[in-house]
Amino acid sequence: RVLFRSMFLMFVQIAIIAIFKSYPTVGDVALYMAFLPMWSHLYRFLRNIFIISCMLIVCALLFPVLWHLWIYAGSANSNFYYAITLSFNIAQILLVSDYFYAYIRREYHLIHGLYLRKKDGTEAALVLK
Repeated sequence: RVLFRSMFLMFVQIAIIAIFKSYPTVGDVALYMAFLPMWSHLYRFLRNIFIISCMLIVCALLFPVLWHLWIYAGSANSNFYYAITLSFNIAQILLVSDYFYAYIRREYHLIHGLYLRKKDGTEAALVLK
């Protein structure tokens, strides 16, 4: 169990280093995203995976477009490219924090159980009114 925690902390450290590099590259992001299938058991505990995935895909599609507009067409400046880099970094931060939350929530459910319980130990029912 300690080894598993250290692997997750290594994943988080690699992701944080990739996020806060001054000049991010595809290789930095690919290194920690290659570890994401290792945490497939956390998928059910992720909260915002659809929004984060959409943000990452849109940013990945806009990177070459804005670079082309800046370098070749000359119709945009570097601020557009910088803005898309900031939004990509925000998406990465949200991804890492979501995985961190999912890991902590899974650990909680492993210790306390996945179902609701009353203080006397009987199973509780959630009633929506």
